[in-house]
Amino acid sequence: MMSERHHLHPVAVVIQAMITIRQFIIPLGFWAVIQLRNTGIDAVFWLLLGSIVILLLTFAWEYVYWKRYTYRIEHGEFRIEHGVVYKKRRYIPLERIQSVDYVEGILHRLFGVVKVRVETAGGAGPEAELQAVTREEAEQLRNVLTVTRTVTDPGEHDVDPDQAEDKTQNVRRWRLKTGELMILGLTSGSLGVIFPIIGGAFSFLAEFFPVESLFAFIGRYIHVEATFQFISFALVVTFVVALASSIVTNALKFGKFSLTRSGDHLLLERGLLERRRSTIPIRRIQAVRLEEGILRQPIDRVTVRVVSAGYGGEGDNDPDTSTVIFPLLKKKEVMLFLREFLPELTVEEIGFTKVPRRSWRRFVTVKVVLATLISVPLSYFFYPWGLLALLLVPLAVLYGHLCYRDEGWYLAGEDLVLRSRFLTRTTTIVTRRRIQSSTVKQSPFQRPSKLATFQVAIIGWLGRNVNVRHIDQRDASQLLEWASHRRPSRKQADH
Repeated sequence: MMSERHHLHPVAVVIQAMITIRQFIIPLGFWAVIQLRNTGIDAVFWLLLGSIVILLLTFAWEYVYWKRYTYRIEHGEFRIEHGVVYKKRRYIPLERIQSVDYVEGILHRLFGVVKVRVETAGGAGPEAELQAVTREEAEQLRNVLTVTRTVTDPGEHDVDPDQAEDKTQNVRRWRLKTGELMILGLTSGSLGVIFPIIGGAFSFLAEFFPVESLFAFIGRYIHVEATFQFISFALVVTFVVALASSIVTNALKFGKFSLTRSGDHLLLERGLLERRRSTIPIRRIQAVRLEEGILRQPIDRVTVRVVSAGYGGEGDNDPDTSTVIFPLLKKKEVMLFLREFLPELTVEEIGFTKVPRRSWRRFVTVKVVLATLISVPLSYFFYPWGLLALLLVPLAVLYGHLCYRDEGWYLAGEDLVLRSRFLTRTTTIVTRRRIQSSTVKQSPFQRPSKLATFQVAIIGWLGRNVNVRHIDQRDASQLLEWASHRRPSRKQADH
């Protein structure tokens, strides 16, 4: 009975202790290396003794925490009580719970348990996490938390009458193919992050190993041409390592990815080592984002995300409040995919009204000025190699032109489509009834050219808005007028 007090699975002690130790192992490792370097082998005994003491204290603390952690369902609330020094109680009304997700790490799978994440309306992250419960208990908990609740949020019944027909009875499933998973890793933006990590690791190793002596040896016995070949080989190896790391990282994150629509929910499963199972209620989805990275545009590949109220993010520390519902999709399959999984947010055809030609200089000028302010000092202080920085100016012109070319908007009945570019070209589809507010902004630099920026706010996208820049001011007024005349909800029509 879920009304009785339940404890987590005992393996939660081990898992939570390892999480705690992992947070301190890197700084402790740095400290240990420094101590060994300064004091030599004499510090080994005390380092081992200290490590054992810290390990025992951590497990003791987590055991007491586990004993005092209980959860139950009582009086229409999901109740959690925990705390070692301070006793904490958290009561979550069942009607506010939007989804119950599962996460299976390596230890979870080894012991046949899962981590349960409870998401509520309006929350930026999980409202509660149960570190380890059995799969059977997790399924029972999920059924009780999601099936017995009643929906009370305003706007959740605001279904367009034209879309009221039932399109979601059949279960549909798409899986990410192995070939697409490889392309995902090869074109991932994480490549740019991995290079600095490799450079930082090399700098750290240089503090403890005689790297300078190695270079001196190479310079003494190998002629210049061979040295150039060695450096080229090192760069190629670095690139291959970065590429392999990107492929492995994405394979671990999105391996065995599947998307299923069952009734009024989307079910996502992904991960090789750590399996994640997430549930997104369709009624909470506010917008769809189609993202085309620089490396993916030439091969016509798109990442599909959704912005959801009170739900989102790809992990515990993910600042983004959108969720990937399919990591890589052929561009020609996007409309078919949306019609199958999200007919409520699907437009029959996407055609764009581009920004006027006079807006070109608005996109280019600022970027060229910034590139000039950066490149001129670099050219002066680091002459002659600094002259290479002047290449930033034509690159800024090219980047500004791409932003100008990709900016646009499109109205399709009750749906608004906005497209813009930062580095990634992003297309956002939002239904009129999901727009929280709309704004037209016009700067002093835009007024002479009769240009303006149109912006909409979407619930669930914390701290961010969707906009289209430097459009004709008459188009901006038209979009503002369209967004302000919303079709009344079913509840309002009944009154």
